[in-house]
Formats: sequence, C-alpha cells, structure tokens
Amino acid sequence: MRGRIRRLYLKALCGVEKPAQTRILKQSMLEKQRKINELIDLLKKSRSFIILDLENLETRIYKEFKRELEEKRYVVKSVKNKIFLKAFEKSGLKGAEELSKYLNKPVSVVFSDSDNVFVLAEKILNLYSYTKIKPGEKASYDIVVPAGPTDIPPGPMMSVFGRLRIPVQPREGRIHIMRDTVVAREGQEISPELASLLAKLDILPKIVKPRIIVAYEDGIIFTENSLKLDISKYRSSYEEAVRNALNLASELVIPDVNVLRIVLTKAYNRAINLATELGVISSENITYLLLKAVSRANALAFRLGLIQPIEQPVKQEVKKEEAKEEQEEKKEEVSEETIAEGLSALFG
Repeated sequence: MRGRIRRLYLKALCGVEKPAQTRILKQSMLEKQRKINELIDLLKKSRSFIILDLENLETRIYKEFKRELEEKRYVVKSVKNKIFLKAFEKSGLKGAEELSKYLNKPVSVVFSDSDNVFVLAEKILNLYSYTKIKPGEKASYDIVVPAGPTDIPPGPMMSVFGRLRIPVQPREGRIHIMRDTVVAREGQEISPELASLLAKLDILPKIVKPRIIVAYEDGIIFTENSLKLDISKYRSSYEEAVRNALNLASELVIPDVNVLRIVLTKAYNRAINLATELGVISSENITYLLLKAVSRANALAFRLGLIQPIEQPVKQEVKKEEAKEEQEEKKEEVSEETIAEGLSALFG
C-alpha cells in the first residue's frame, strides 16, 4: 500500500473513531450528571446523613449493613468522593470545605429524612456482622469450637487439633470434635495455627461494625466520638433537672397545674406536722398524735427501766450427750402487771 493511500485510510479511520469516543465521553458525562442530580435531590430532602468508611470492609458485610439499613427506610449510597462533594456544593449546604477534609477514602452515605444524627448513628452502630479472624488479632469474646463432625479428613490435621487441645476422633473418614471447646479467651491473641483452623472450620469469630467517618445535620459536622452519647447519663441528668425545677417552682408557688399539686401536698403535710407538734387534735392528725404519744411513752418507759430490750436467742451447738438433758434456763420477763403499774405511774 502506497503512502498516499495509507494516509487516506488512516484519515478515514480517525474520522470513524472520533465520533465513537465523543459518544462514550458524552454518555459518561451524562451518567455523572445523573448521579450528581440524584445526590442533590437526596441532600435537599434529608434531615441528616452519615458517611461510612468502606476501606477494608468486605463486600458481603457491606451488603448486609446496607440491606438492614434500607429495611429501616434509610437510603444508602456508595459514592465517589468528588461526585458527592460536587453535589454537596450544588445543593447549597454549608460546610463543603470542612467536609472535604474527611473525603479521602472509599465511602458510603446513609441518608435520613426524619432522624437526627444521634438517632441515625445509634441505629448504624447497633449493626454488626462476623468475619474471619487474623493472626495477631485479639479475641473480643471467648471463642468456642462446637462439638460435631467436620469436613476435614484425618491425617496431619489430627496433630493440629491435639496441639490446640481440642478432643477429636476419626469417624467415617472425617474428624469429629468430641465436645464444645474454648480455644481462645477474651483478649487472647490469636496464633497463626488457630486462625488457620478456625477458617477451615468456617468459624467467623471476629465482630465487624460500621465505621463512621463523619455526620452532618443543619450545617454542623459531627465526628464519630461526638455521636456516642451515654443515654442513661443524660436521662438521669434530665430527670434531676426536672425535679430541681419543680422543687424551685413549688417554693416560689408558680401558678402551674403540675406545680400547684406539689404546693398543696407540701402545705398539707406541713399543716399536719405543725398541728401534731402543737398537740391540736383533729380527724386528720389523730393517728399521728397517738403514734407519737406511744413512741414517747415507750422511750420514757425504757429509760426508767420499766421495759427491758428484747434479746435475740443465741444458737449454740449442743453435744449429743447434753442433748438428752432438756433443761433450758428460763429468761426473766417483765409481767404485764409490772408494765401496767409503770404506765400508770408514768401518766398519773
């Protein structure tokens, strides 16, 4: 093929390739713009969102988390950082520059149209799954190898079970574990041999939870640590604040239905106490007056020696030879006549 003809062919081929490349580029740009518009719509509708860290997270586990969150009516999107940041800027929300500092790894975004960041974070952090444990990692709880048949044939693996102190027997061409065995205690470092065996037994002892990078609501960016709240502590503080407020309001006699109930109860109790102290007799306080009189009478009688304190019997071991002798020393008791005489002398 001569040079002139070759040039003509090349020119024709370039003319064919350019429209194809242009078409692919346009499709890519349209797809990118579609994703941006979708994110803008989600950002405007959502009350809050949380960005999750997908780095080193298994696809299987991410799909589990996504399915559970979507069942709770949240929207979960795996996004590219640049596209998400572009959508965030175009949505008119505040804090794009600050948010960009956290977008430096693969992420997924969880959107909520009703929950605040704290409720959303609690729902996310309650999720968990299991995966294989690696050598050098520490057990987060006691790892148990359950009893029963395995798919491992007898042979060199029998010695591995023996070194790990797992009782086994060969049965029907397979290794059978005799009983449930704890192979690692909580906090114990996992050896390479144990990690390999657990993987072969398809035991997934490592707990995996979602990792929150950052959360956003109403122009405020929250880091993971600021999202962890001690609910019980806040509840007790709130209850104490309510009690203090009611006590203060009752002392100031604030004209409120809830406060007036406390005011009237306090006033009633104070009136009863005052009447009892002054000895004013009424149907409301007669019981308290009688109880008070009896209490004072008993105290005075005790001081005068008219009433002896009740002594608790002390149990003592009695030998078999002495058990036959059924002679017990009778304790001296104050007769009813003595008590009556003492009370009559007391009250004249």
